[in-house]
Amino acid sequence: MVWSADLKGKFSTSAAVERIRSREPKVNWPAYIWKPFLHPAIASNIWKLQQQIYVDDKVMIKNGFEVVSRCCICTAEQDCMEHTLWKCQFSINAWAWICSIFEFEIPQSFIDVCKLAHHKSPLSKEVWMIVACSIIKELWFQKNKKLFEEKSPQLNEFKRKIWQFVYEGGFRMKDTKWGQSYDQHIIDIFQLGVRQIKYSYIKECFWKAPDQNFILFCCDGSSFGNPGAAGFGIIARDSSCEVIGEMSGGVGTATNYIAEILAVIYALEWAFVLKAQKVIIRSDSKTVINDFCNDCVPWMFRARWLNAKQNSENIIFQHCFREVNFSADDLAKRGAGLRAGERIIHNGRPSFLKGVEMLNIVYYRIC
Repeated sequence: MVWSADLKGKFSTSAAVERIRSREPKVNWPAYIWKPFLHPAIASNIWKLQQQIYVDDKVMIKNGFEVVSRCCICTAEQDCMEHTLWKCQFSINAWAWICSIFEFEIPQSFIDVCKLAHHKSPLSKEVWMIVACSIIKELWFQKNKKLFEEKSPQLNEFKRKIWQFVYEGGFRMKDTKWGQSYDQHIIDIFQLGVRQIKYSYIKECFWKAPDQNFILFCCDGSSFGNPGAAGFGIIARDSSCEVIGEMSGGVGTATNYIAEILAVIYALEWAFVLKAQKVIIRSDSKTVINDFCNDCVPWMFRARWLNAKQNSENIIFQHCFREVNFSADDLAKRGAGLRAGERIIHNGRPSFLKGVEMLNIVYYRIC
């Protein structure tokens, strides 16, 4: 049980530890706070709040203490950290102020905070996380000052502290902005100075026909969740670009990587059925292409890979952009709806494919 190999069939100490370690539910919020642009004092306090390493009246009552509890700031509801951060009138005013600047809705939890800026530029995401984490930390500290020092919070003083945190954090920010007035508005408010701009550009990409006497297999895998319901899709073409057939199949619950690997394995086995000795495997997964080129296939598929390799005279692996592999991607998504091991094969071009990859057609990729 301990000396089990990893996915690639290698025996290592890390594989043994991964096998026997106690797994807790995975959370995503640590990836948002342990960043170079966020001051460690702020990040550590956010970590304490998320891990519930604090004491409030709700915790004390749960531990058996009999206390008369009310919020020390608004005196409207029972004292608890959730109320202090999200529902207290002072916190609502603070969130309303900063959300009016960023044009966001008022968050109701830290999960909402992490999601609000996902469609903004990298620089705006950094500024938002510094602002939001600073507000959460200061709301906690304002409560303690009211309890232990009897200092009532002042909204203008609170805003000044938040502005100061962002201004100082601007020296640690390294990401770029987009060429938009929104980003410049944020920069001007917090006086972050001159920032670099990253422009998106459109790159042309082409679909290439297979060489003479080669059969081209366009492969793709898809999973709804990682892991989740997975499937694969394959389209076979000859050197004149005519479609020989297409295959879609279900994998069951698996990762996208496993679905991509299985797509290549099934394509090579299908090539043997078609009596194709010269094969081109084309996939939009660079990791899968590199693993097959380096003969580093997961151990559970290695026997099938060796058999398929022996049955082919020449196998060429090619990486392509996703934009020119859309038909195989459509088949893979259809395959994700099938049962594990179930396959559907059509000879010739099926009517439900989205389109035809053709020569002399330019496809565009946004970079």
